[in-house]
Amino acid sequence: MNDTDTTSEITTPMEIDTENQQIACENLLNDHLQKMKRQIEYHGKELDEKQSTFIRFTSTIQETIEIHVQTYGIKPLEMKRDLK
Repeated sequence: MNDTDTTSEITTPMEIDTENQQIACENLLNDHLQKMKRQIEYHGKELDEKQSTFIRFTSTIQETIEIHVQTYGIKPLEMKRDLK
């Protein structure tokens, strides 16, 4: 076997840096997603508590709130909560 028949893969410092940056970005993104998930759960529970305190909270009121929220560019909390 001579040297021209063997192929070796050499990792360059640039590839290592790129790989490390990718891992760091993935970790940062994962941390941010976990934080957002906790916030969504908190606000979902808060919404459920507030809805349960209203005696006459109807589906019509719920629909009106969702339309209002959608109009102003924020997704309804229920949709975010369902992304689990």
